[in-house]
Amino acid sequence: MSYLLEHRDESERLEQQNKQSAYSIEEELCYLSINPNDKVLDAGCGAGTLSRFLIDKFNLHNVSACDHSEIRIQQAKVKSKNYQNIHFSQANIEMLPYEEEVFDYVICRLVYEYLDRPIEVTKEFRRVLKPGGKAYLIDVDGLFFNIWTSNQKLNTLLEKLKRGISIDLFVGRKLPIFLSETNFSNIVWNATVHRFNNHEELKQERINNIDRLRFSKDAFSKILGGDEVYNEFMELYLEEMMNMNNTLFFNKIIAVGQK
Repeated sequence: MSYLLEHRDESERLEQQNKQSAYSIEEELCYLSINPNDKVLDAGCGAGTLSRFLIDKFNLHNVSACDHSEIRIQQAKVKSKNYQNIHFSQANIEMLPYEEEVFDYVICRLVYEYLDRPIEVTKEFRRVLKPGGKAYLIDVDGLFFNIWTSNQKLNTLLEKLKRGISIDLFVGRKLPIFLSETNFSNIVWNATVHRFNNHEELKQERINNIDRLRFSKDAFSKILGGDEVYNEFMELYLEEMMNMNNTLFFNKIIAVGQK
């Protein structure tokens, strides 16, 4: 697993991102029905935003949450100090530290884009689910790269970045196949389009992208050919995304499978 944005301040960026309508957890889970006694795993929990939401929304008695990052787990414990029903563990989600058939739900939100072995991870989700339990996968498709502009310099740099980047920002479309290839049944999926087509939405996403670009500077500079090119790319991207005549959007895929 290669987390491009492994930065101590990343948890704060995500907290702010989740307040944007395009990244609404409430909207993503609006069709999910969980009973208070159900056991839920938040796989790739980050700083625990989803876990806290689940407790508040469904009055759950037991949420397990894991993440590979020691920094994120430390932050999650601090941010969730008033939530006694969340149990955090640092763990590689390719080898979950749980017994078989423990959970009623496994929820994995905005994690698959970073996975090197998505099939192995999905197999682990199936292993820890009870018979009849459900995996609920949420991820993006086209985030950051779905911008169209007539600026050919930016387009060229975007293509170079797309070829060299270590994460899959088009992974959303693959989620149903991951479930199918790991023997989940009753697979359903939905796609929603999230557009940044008014000034306030663009302003919020610009702030979000400034941090995204800042936290990934080392990786992006290496791909693009140095800090000077990276700085030019950042300036061009932030300028072009604010042009109301340019399209900026991404798709979000939610896929659900049953064991």
